[in-house]
Amino acid sequence: EAEASAGQARFGLDSLRVTGSFLSETLHSEGAPGGPSQRASSFITTTEADPLAHKWRSQRLLLIVLNTNSAEVVITAFNIWSIVLTCMDADRRADVPGRGPLEPSAPLDRMTGLCFALFVVEFVVRFYAEGKDFPQRIANCVDTVVVLAGILEYTLKAAALDAGSIS
Repeated sequence: EAEASAGQARFGLDSLRVTGSFLSETLHSEGAPGGPSQRASSFITTTEADPLAHKWRSQRLLLIVLNTNSAEVVITAFNIWSIVLTCMDADRRADVPGRGPLEPSAPLDRMTGLCFALFVVEFVVRFYAEGKDFPQRIANCVDTVVVLAGILEYTLKAAALDAGSIS
């Protein structure tokens, strides 16, 4: 004859929710004349708690929007466009024999500045949305270096220095 009792316990931790289930059975063992033996088995299942639970509502909403496929496509398109503009700028500044390097055209310079401004806005929004989790992604660390280098370049341009001429 088996007598079973089942129970469940739930423990909330900071970043992990542990759900424990246990089942204990009382069985009469074979070979023992009427002597019951206790056998208990247990298991614990874990599920990750909501990773956004510790964030403010505005941070959660921004992360949900930033991590959509549509937002990723738009951000990637601007990154590719920025690379194309950088190549066009490098090609224009190349030292061609008989012609010499050319200064970038005003429209090209404005488009490059616009792409950088959008990149900085996305960086600031992501920095706010991710909070203390920001440095945990390598892509965010790379973005930090790119933004700081761009700010340095625009600062040097504003100071009438060309970052390309510093050796």
